[in-house]
Amino acid sequence: MRLAAADFFAVSGGQWRSAYHVHQCVTRDRAQAERLAARMRGGATLADAFRAAEPATPADQSPWDLGWLKFQQLPVQWHGVVDRLAQGATSDVIAGPNGRFWVVQLVARKDDPAVTLESVKAEVVTHLRAQRAEAARVALPRSLEREATIERIAYPVP
Repeated sequence: MRLAAADFFAVSGGQWRSAYHVHQCVTRDRAQAERLAARMRGGATLADAFRAAEPATPADQSPWDLGWLKFQQLPVQWHGVVDRLAQGATSDVIAGPNGRFWVVQLVARKDDPAVTLESVKAEVVTHLRAQRAEAARVALPRSLEREATIERIAYPVP
């Protein structure tokens, strides 16, 4: 079902009015992401979990801290995850494109009630297009697996 921008904003306007202070760990190793998430469920902060996984990170840097992001700045894969986290909570492992895996922690959330559909309409439309593209990207391999016919051809051995 395709939603018009106005309908989508009416349902999810609260998200568009929100900004999220987010910490993240990103890796291409799912097992490492699972270990990070487990450490954090055990009480470690994301910073501690990140430094344990990446001990060469300079002490004066915090690459896990993304600062304040608007909803439309979050990766599509984070939608429905970050906006549902309680302050201080950590996500499960989030799978993304190109073999990326994230563990995300919501540090804080703030709302701007002045945000209206008119002020973010272009971003809402872009978001809806990205959402449809992501759904198609996920559905294509499943569709191919379901509908493909595989033929094995035996070639004569000389």
